[in-house]
Amino acid sequence: MKRLVHAIDEAVEYGGLKGKFTVAAVSAVALVLSLASVSVKGVDPVWIAILLCGAPIFWEATRALTTRADVKADLLVVIAMAASIYLEEYFAAGEVAFIMKLGETLEDWATSRARSEISGMSEQIPLRARLLNSLGNERVVEVEELRVGDVVRIAPGERIPVDGRILSGDTTIDEQALTGESTPVEKSVSSKVFSGSINLCGSFDMVVEKEAADSSYQRVVSLVRSADVDDVRFVRIADRWATILVFCSLATAIVTYLITRDLRRTATVLVVFCPCAFVLATPTALLAALSAATRRRVFLKSADTLERLAKVDCVAFDKTGTLTEGKMNVTGVKSLVDDMSTDEVWDVAAALEARSEHPVGRAIAISREGVDELIEKVERFSSTPGRGVSGYIDGRLVCVGTDSFVTANGTLPFNGREVVARNGWSDQASVVFVSVEGRLVGCVAISDTIRESAAETVARLRSLGLRVLLLSGDSVEAVHAVAERLGIEECRARLLPVNKSDAIDELRRAGRVVCMVGDGFNDAPALKRADVGVSLGGVGSNIATEASDIVLYRDEISELPFAASLARRAVKTVKSNLILSTVLNALGVSLAVLGVLSPVTGALVHNASSLATILNSLRLLPSRKRATREPVKEIQGVHNVALVPQNEVA
Repeated sequence: MKRLVHAIDEAVEYGGLKGKFTVAAVSAVALVLSLASVSVKGVDPVWIAILLCGAPIFWEATRALTTRADVKADLLVVIAMAASIYLEEYFAAGEVAFIMKLGETLEDWATSRARSEISGMSEQIPLRARLLNSLGNERVVEVEELRVGDVVRIAPGERIPVDGRILSGDTTIDEQALTGESTPVEKSVSSKVFSGSINLCGSFDMVVEKEAADSSYQRVVSLVRSADVDDVRFVRIADRWATILVFCSLATAIVTYLITRDLRRTATVLVVFCPCAFVLATPTALLAALSAATRRRVFLKSADTLERLAKVDCVAFDKTGTLTEGKMNVTGVKSLVDDMSTDEVWDVAAALEARSEHPVGRAIAISREGVDELIEKVERFSSTPGRGVSGYIDGRLVCVGTDSFVTANGTLPFNGREVVARNGWSDQASVVFVSVEGRLVGCVAISDTIRESAAETVARLRSLGLRVLLLSGDSVEAVHAVAERLGIEECRARLLPVNKSDAIDELRRAGRVVCMVGDGFNDAPALKRADVGVSLGGVGSNIATEASDIVLYRDEISELPFAASLARRAVKTVKSNLILSTVLNALGVSLAVLGVLSPVTGALVHNASSLATILNSLRLLPSRKRATREPVKEIQGVHNVALVPQNEVA
């Protein structure tokens, strides 16, 4: 039985989207011939449309009713067709079936176009790679076999299979598949390279830093594939209303017949009352919006995120790595005691921060060379996210972090602001303090650069009526300086990860719908607590990406206003579709009950509203630029590695 059901399912699909369009075209011709009173050997051509378009609808309605006791809109269409055929209104029956099938085909086309971005991306994932052994000999292996530390050779024109770092060779990389930017990037030894990007010129060897499943490109594809419209509230509401409308239409048809005793009016009511728009328009609008977001490298983990993002009225930003570049530089080091030089303070701070994952810690670590021996002496290392790090060097407790952190670890209380002011450091600098054995010995100033797009992004969000806040673990001086430059009136400093999460909860309890934007490990709790969490996918940590609902893969916060506007447009489109279809249906049913409409004109009125809502949804789709897909070549037995033509390699 299962095989039979599967065979029928395959048959009514007509070989996919192309087959459905072919069926629609043939049925349209048949309807035109029928309208022109052309017959073939005495048979009305409209039966072609009835059979080709009606059979799949009849099958779906029957299967839903018998296997799941599910009353779908298809059932009402079948009843309307049956009533029209009984009254010998064959054209009306064919037209109802044709328009319903055409609407379904248009939805499939919209879905196909929305998903084509995903399919194109999936096809660009390399399947094999050239693995080098210790002697430098190549061996072709499946990408899934690559492990961290393996060395892979990338030939000119080849797509990079996994994330890694260049060991030898200089080249130019096309990262458009990941970032959307068409300008190639120059790479040399020690440069990071990412899966999915194309090596335009020059062979190079790279060391694998992430396995295939964790690589950048595979993460992007997984993010896009995860977006689904089935569980969106609007879809659930539309499905429930479609079921309710089926019963309402049957009740209205029965009452109409009991009052008028006119089967034609009854059939017209059934034809007009079909809730096609409720079923078709909602998922089409959401899929179109997802396609538009994907084209801009804004990845939503679910279509339900669109609905929540449309309601957001408050946006909270992290500072470091989000509103700023996250590229910290040491701008000053100061010894505060006589028995330790500035270099010695710098050395112990860099040795300890070498194990830190925080941007400030990394900046201190890479700013100082020649401390490898000291790093090996670090024992009992401990990190407190958002506050600082501690450990023992040569048996002495060393703490590096905020003033409250070092004092909490035994250092005598001091006024951090006064220390900053005495040293004349800019208000934009973040300052960390260094203590040894409970004694404050020095401090390090680190500066960050505000993103070029930050001020414009904040201004655009405020123009959308959104309240903008800054939540950061940095010093009061640094946070206020950034907020002032960007025009953010509300900001909070010295926040631990739990404090950021508490701040989000406080806003939500006040009735705010909150969007949190962050990039690092420290932001993960707040991203999870917010109504909508947005992370930066390029520089952001894996934890932040997992905790968020939206990933801005190009690290462009300027895409956030676009995403907020798109979400509002998508929800507005869905609502307008539902309202439009309801009004037109009510008008059509009224005219049908009064006898103004016949089954044929009723089908035209109703299905015109269905097509209008679908076409309205398709306006959300992005304009498609012409693009030529590069052919896949085979080089030295490497198949499906997605190579660009050699004559096009610069």
